[in-house]
Amino acid sequence: MNAPLQATPAPATPPQTVIYAVGDIHGRLDLLRRFTQELDTDARAAALKGVETVVVFLGDYIDRGPESAGVIAHLIALRDEGPCTCIFLRGNHEDIVLKLASGEEHSARWLEFGGLETLASYGVDYPKPTGPGDGEALQAAVRDVIPRTHLQFMRDTELYAKLGDYIFVHAGLRPDRLLEEQSDGDLLWYRYYDEEAPVWTETVVHGHSVNPRPVRGRSRIGIDTGAYDSGVLTVLRLEDSQEDLLKIVAAGDGQPVGIGRWDSVDSAFSQREPGRAASPAAAPIVRPQAANSDAPRARVVPPRSSARLAMGVGVAAAAVLLLGGAAVWASRTPDAPATRAAPILRPVEPAFVEPAMAQATPVEPEEVADAPVAEAPLAPATEAPPVAPAVPAAPVTSGLRAQIGALPSAEAAQLVWSDVARRFPAEMGAKAMETEPVENGRLVRAFVTGFASPGEAASFCATLTAGGQPCLVRRR
Repeated sequence: MNAPLQATPAPATPPQTVIYAVGDIHGRLDLLRRFTQELDTDARAAALKGVETVVVFLGDYIDRGPESAGVIAHLIALRDEGPCTCIFLRGNHEDIVLKLASGEEHSARWLEFGGLETLASYGVDYPKPTGPGDGEALQAAVRDVIPRTHLQFMRDTELYAKLGDYIFVHAGLRPDRLLEEQSDGDLLWYRYYDEEAPVWTETVVHGHSVNPRPVRGRSRIGIDTGAYDSGVLTVLRLEDSQEDLLKIVAAGDGQPVGIGRWDSVDSAFSQREPGRAASPAAAPIVRPQAANSDAPRARVVPPRSSARLAMGVGVAAAAVLLLGGAAVWASRTPDAPATRAAPILRPVEPAFVEPAMAQATPVEPEEVADAPVAEAPLAPATEAPPVAPAVPAAPVTSGLRAQIGALPSAEAAQLVWSDVARRFPAEMGAKAMETEPVENGRLVRAFVTGFASPGEAASFCATLTAGGQPCLVRRR
């Protein structure tokens, strides 16, 4: 395991930074303690060399395992007293607890997915659910039993972190959506059943989907090895372009927990979680929005090479989100320190649907609409004439469009269109503009239409990309 898992050119961490990504812990305090003992030694040694240590916990700290309360307490202590920078992501299990605490979740299904073990870790022998009124009683129990400091820790978790050329997220990213187009339900619930080529360029590091060994798929690394059941917690260590997979193993029979290295990985997800039915759906039938909708959505640290960042468009629009690495365009440089993204207020759906509990006949994910933005409704899909040049659009015969942005509004899309038309007049020719809402309910996509063939669309995007304008060919 001394060689990188991926052939060069490989993704890289920010300069002078070592990153540890920790898979789903699920109440296994014994495994967490053994990892943090090793971490303490490594982080202090790295600091002497001027190297920063960042630990990204991928969520699902609670449920199923025996010591959820101890895990949360240990993570809080590490955050406050440890020798490293900690980033705590939210898992779907923390999200349902937050919804119960806030009164947004009215069922008692959490008890079926590890809630009984979590309440037991706080000293409560909670009865199994018996009727429709159990949800309200469970809401009160969560608020009374779980300490406020532990609930606040869960509220402070983030939905994803982007560090260098890696995106860290609990469940994963839908390959057909840019980072900013993902819904909260995607980030918390997505399952990888196929290895579709993604539209983003970073390597995604995720948990959520249990597998006997780590998974090195197409542009992703899955590190949930079912610690609560298998006794193996997987940790991914990243430094520069080096990727090493560590395993924290419970030996059993009173033997101390050991640390080793994985000598093999799987190329695809090969095992369902214990007790879960097979399902072809990649996301839950109802894609819930994350609880505590004003929580920070992401932590972003730029890559070492600015070529991997989206290039800003020279228009008078604030904080426009663009294609090409799904980075956030703002008044910041590749050397800027880590900052939290501005909170995005999100409406919350009260329904909690475990993916395995979904209907037998799945709904295609694209057919399930997310809740609209609370601040202002998105403009409906429209076709508008180009700002420049003002000539009729060529007939569309290829069924392809070129996406040039994912913007906060149709007005912002028009600004980007105008800028692209000014910078690439020959390529724009008689093309037309089209917009449509993104499924996550926050943005609109801006498209260039009027391509007579797939080759013309591909050539168009290649020219724009070479000129610094992100462009992505998409089929209708």
